[in-house]
Amino acid sequence: MTMDVATARPHVVRAGPLLPALLASAATTTDGCTVTWVTDLLPDEAAPGVAELMAAGAAAMTSTLER
Repeated sequence: MTMDVATARPHVVRAGPLLPALLASAATTTDGCTVTWVTDLLPDEAAPGVAELMAAGAAAMTSTLER
């Protein structure tokens, strides 16, 4: 994981046998009320599995931040 100092946006870059390319980043609005999480990956056929993981991650963030 790296941090873009200019935008304070974390970036994750990963490559492996199942996902030859995975790039993800997250950002919040200045008021901290909205999180935007973007993921780009290859191959396209991996998208449904990654979407499930992102949904679980979003649910975990929501339950944590709503406490």
